Amino acid sequence: MYTSKRRRNAKRVSTKATIQSSIKPIVRDSIISVLLIISMLSLVCHVGTSVKPSESTFDIRDTAYSTLGVDPFAEYPEIAAAWRQRSEETHPDRIGHEEFQEYYTIQSAYYSIYIDPRRCSYDQRRGIQGKWAGKYKECNEILLAYYRAELEKEREREQAARAKAQEEGKTSKMTSEEPLCECGGNTHGEDTNDEALDGEDLVSVKEERTRRQVTRSDHEPVAQRRTSAYSTQG
Repeated sequence: MYTSKRRRNAKRVSTKATIQSSIKPIVRDSIISVLLIISMLSLVCHVGTSVKPSESTFDIRDTAYSTLGVDPFAEYPEIAAAWRQRSEETHPDRIGHEEFQEYYTIQSAYYSIYIDPRRCSYDQRRGIQGKWAGKYKECNEILLAYYRAELEKEREREQAARAKAQEEGKTSKMTSEEPLCECGGNTHGEDTNDEALDGEDLVSVKEERTRRQVTRSDHEPVAQRRTSAYSTQG
């Protein structure tokens, strides 16, 4: 009986040792995994706090209105007056051509809001609380009408340019094909009114006419010249 009890105790000790030996690797692996996770989390947190987001050069407060120094609810006369004043203050001829950036910024700001179609589009895209805040439908209608008008103007300019080119082509063709003929010793383009000429011009014209008559006489047949002479005597 004593031997049997001793064997049971030995079996319990062996089973316990076996269980403990099998649990130790699991616990060890779990601890290692937890330590690795903690290390990774601490590394991520360190990197996240050390890396700063890149600073943007664009300032959302730097709008066309702030550039010109006007309120988003300002009307066109006020905007135009501010633009003229700021343009004079920053003109390159006044402050030097090296400092042109501010002048260019002012011109761009004015171009963005000087008419309602551009201004409403600018305000809607920037979310500016001003004259066009919340007026999406009205802004879309204005933009549509504006672009249609611009397309119509472009079409009219193209048609006018084509018509002008065709007219110039016709005129050039008619001029190049017009013949020059002599009618009674007078060439087209020659002024037959001697009273319109005076001095050396009149003498030159008369000499040119005499030369032409002599040239024609030299080329006329002899019989024709005799006939002309007889008719003159008669």
